[in-house]
Amino acid sequence: MTDVLVCAIPVLDLQYPPSSPAVIKACLQRNGYTARTVDFNLELFEICKQYGADHTEVQNVMQSSTFDKDADTFVGSLFNQHKQILDKWLTHCIDYINTVNPRVVGVSIFSYYSHKSALALLHTIRKSCPQVKIMLGGRGLSSMPFGPSYKQFEKFFDHIEEAKDFGDMAQSVGLADYLIYNDGEQAVIDCMSNEAKITAGDIETLDLNKIPFVDYDDYKIQNYQWVNEPILAITGSKGCVRQCSFCDIPVLWPKYKWREGKHIASEMIYLKNKHGIKKFYLTDSLVNGSMKAFTDFITSVAQWNSAMQEKLSWVGQYITRPKQQIPQGYYQLLKDSGAEGLTIGIESGSDRVRDHMKKKFSTEDIYTELDNFQKHDISCVLLFFCSYPTETWQDYLDTVNMLINLQQYCASNTVYKITLGIPYTHHANTGLWNMQDEIGLDYDPKNEVMWLLKTNAELTLWERMRRRLISQEVCDVLHLPLSRNAEELQQMISTIHTDEEKLLEYFGTKLKDVLHTDRHNLTEHDQILMPYDVQDQLYAYMMSNKGQNTTQTMHTMSHVQTDNIGTDKKYYTQLRSMICET
Repeated sequence: MTDVLVCAIPVLDLQYPPSSPAVIKACLQRNGYTARTVDFNLELFEICKQYGADHTEVQNVMQSSTFDKDADTFVGSLFNQHKQILDKWLTHCIDYINTVNPRVVGVSIFSYYSHKSALALLHTIRKSCPQVKIMLGGRGLSSMPFGPSYKQFEKFFDHIEEAKDFGDMAQSVGLADYLIYNDGEQAVIDCMSNEAKITAGDIETLDLNKIPFVDYDDYKIQNYQWVNEPILAITGSKGCVRQCSFCDIPVLWPKYKWREGKHIASEMIYLKNKHGIKKFYLTDSLVNGSMKAFTDFITSVAQWNSAMQEKLSWVGQYITRPKQQIPQGYYQLLKDSGAEGLTIGIESGSDRVRDHMKKKFSTEDIYTELDNFQKHDISCVLLFFCSYPTETWQDYLDTVNMLINLQQYCASNTVYKITLGIPYTHHANTGLWNMQDEIGLDYDPKNEVMWLLKTNAELTLWERMRRRLISQEVCDVLHLPLSRNAEELQQMISTIHTDEEKLLEYFGTKLKDVLHTDRHNLTEHDQILMPYDVQDQLYAYMMSNKGQNTTQTMHTMSHVQTDNIGTDKKYYTQLRSMICET
């Protein structure tokens, strides 16, 4: 018998194995417990592949706020589609649990998008393996059941209204024996030793330098959906030094904690020697929060790379800093450490919007960073989202201008992909949530998209989605490498499908007279959402020498790049029709 089986569940990224269960396993084993890990998220993907189901559609059902009140079973009620695939997945999960024969099944719940899959799995474990104790952990444990949509489920679940969070609800209905909140590295040991119903980790007392190296031995590492090469995740810090208004990280980790740079480098070398994998993803909210620790880290890895034929490389989330904060020689050291694909949350092309977000860098700082990345052959990924509550039309046009300016960096592969994201969604425990009364932000607690700033009332959901689609039109004309575009559009389509009647009641009628003739033949569509002034600006750029040369380069690159990069026609057309009056 195994003491603990630690499970990852949908919905998670499939580009690399989930590190949290693997870290918990290592902590348990160091303290004398036997432990195994399994990624039931990967198992779902493989089952979809085996039976010809669309994995993205199955994921959307898992994270949607739909409920089938006429279903014959509780599990069936959670999912209005793909029930046969989900039944096969649950049967597979139970078979695996019985094979391992654990005393405790630990389920890692990453976010509220995992709540439906968690309920289905927990209910099935209770029914099929009543002797097994159930332990829950992860960030999604402290979210309200089903996230911002929890109000819609009150009529189906008696315990939602009284529940403090998902963990409280699960325990109150007998689907969990133990709850572990916050950081679990030490808390899981405390829970196993005293069998307390609720255990809370304490980031203040957690020494990240004493956490054992992550243990990936149980995962089917080669089965993940790698981008170009295998990658393993490790954690160098927790928390964030920034206080971005739309982010809940400061609430989850009030104190920023980091490991010594040499310690992070040592783990990378250890995993490389053990698994033969040379690329690593740092899961940190930001890798360069402490410039001292970060410089120590990139120096250590650069020294290893200079002495070895097989070089290490790494990716992670990175913040742009004002140029005066960057020391001399920094970018060469960053390059020598194997940094690539650094993910930077630009969010908006407007300085005014980013100032309200408290991003603490300017548009000039962005271009200075990109110039240095280009000079030192360091690639990056840029993240955007439109329709922050204070975003005016002029603010949005600043983002359009930035997208045009970014083409040159995409052509040099400095920016190797861009994510346009989904329009702003309103969440509890963020800076913007705390100031909503002060700034006059009206919201409906039943839905994360049902918000409206009184001083910017034109920014309805229909207008937000229009801006998102215009951004796609601009990027398509420029051949910019968009990533996760289809998935994002599907999510927005699902939002409308699920709550269209309520959205119309809250925001009013859909858009009228927003389609314009494509008068310069920029796209393959006769009519587009892009207004004429934006069309003219884009056409003038495309006809310039710089625009023609750079676009030709981008057109060539768009046929050879992978990494979930590409244009989308099907979902663009579908979403466009859904936001416009017929």
